[in-house]
Amino acid sequence: MLAQFRANKIERRSNASKQLIESTIEGDTGAVSTALNKAHEQICNNLNNNNEGTFQAVICLAYFYANLKYTIVKELPAGKGVADVVMIPYVPNAPALIIELKRNKCEKTAFAQIRAKNYGAALEKYHGDLLFVGVSYDEQTKEHKCTIEKFSLALQKKPSSKKLFYRTRHKALYTIFH
Repeated sequence: MLAQFRANKIERRSNASKQLIESTIEGDTGAVSTALNKAHEQICNNLNNNNEGTFQAVICLAYFYANLKYTIVKELPAGKGVADVVMIPYVPNAPALIIELKRNKCEKTAFAQIRAKNYGAALEKYHGDLLFVGVSYDEQTKEHKCTIEKFSLALQKKPSSKKLFYRTRHKALYTIFH
């Protein structure tokens, strides 16, 4: 009975994470905000509810299903700063994601930081769809809000075969940084 309960709980969280990824890719900011609110409630307790590390952990755990399609990098040096979470796909037809987190600020502030600090430069060799995701968490209301913008990046010239974006987990970071 307990084993079945645990299996059901894991399956529900897995399905919720999968749906969160799909909602993010579709640009459904309401569904993403709701899913992050639920994840925050499930993961945090009152002692660590509002610190920066917990906020990043909530995001990574909420998106844990993404590990099946993405290499997830936390605190990636990018442009003129450090992007909080970057997801680099190693399967075809999946967009890359740059996620910036803000606490007690507007989600548009997070989004503006992605642009102002040129975080997209970290993926300059990547081609395909790219999503900028700004996420805010308000400590007073205990709510998440997000904004999502999609871009399509195409290569200007044909790269050498050595520089192609490999769609395998182990080679994805190598080709982006070399």
